[in-house]
Amino acid sequence: MAQALGAAVTGTDRFYGHVLSRDALHNDQLWPYPYLDSLVTAGIVVNAAGERFADEGAGAYSSPT
Repeated sequence: MAQALGAAVTGTDRFYGHVLSRDALHNDQLWPYPYLDSLVTAGIVVNAAGERFADEGAGAYSSPT
């Protein structure tokens, strides 16, 4: 998704980051907390088209599908 918006990427075989609310882009009180990581580990992550973003059952260090 970041590349689709024009982001430059390197070393894409691994990724480290935290899930944040989209509102954090516009609300300084939400930056950089709260993380939504615990919510994501208990659910299914989808992209803007509603498609699964990763295989949640494959573990924390699995590659996206």
